[in-house]
Amino acid sequence: MKLLTRTAIAAGFASAALVAQAATFATFADPTIGQSNPLPLFTLDTVGNTLSGSYTGGITLVTSATTYNGVSLSMKSVAATPVVPGFYNLSAGAVTLSNASDSNILTISFAAGTLSDNGFGGSDFKGNGVTFSGSSVPSTGLTNEAFGFSFANPAQAGNNVTYTAAFTSSASPVPEPASLAVLGIGAIAMIRRRKRA
Repeated sequence: MKLLTRTAIAAGFASAALVAQAATFATFADPTIGQSNPLPLFTLDTVGNTLSGSYTGGITLVTSATTYNGVSLSMKSVAATPVVPGFYNLSAGAVTLSNASDSNILTISFAAGTLSDNGFGGSDFKGNGVTFSGSSVPSTGLTNEAFGFSFANPAQAGNNVTYTAAFTSSASPVPEPASLAVLGIGAIAMIRRRKRA
């Protein structure tokens, strides 16, 4: 019974360690770099208190598995509730990245978010309760998903502030059942070896 308990504990720790190691999953540089009149990726409506996003083509999205070219971004408006000047709580929403051959490379869903509008070089949009889906997500799934858009080039246009943005995200792959089985066997062997010594 002790051996079984130790094995279960060791396998649990080993699988938790695998799942807890988040790494960069997908990223893109600001696609507007070098443009004289850059088109924005995001728009903050400071009167209607909403944040929305749209950019057609030109993004090069690099994921842990492949690179996608000609990627577009879309995000329906989410509520942006002012907390203090320059800081907003965001309602639930989703950002979708797609191209001509794949309508859902990556969808980033979030239960809530924050926008900090601190001027050039200090503004960002992050989410809480994040999940990734789409063709770039491994079939075994992901855990510990997180993302951030770093805003740049703020421009006031009436009630709207527009931004260009760079993007990064991280996640942990969910181990395949076969990998967990191998870990369990390894843990059993390790415990038996200790017991004999």
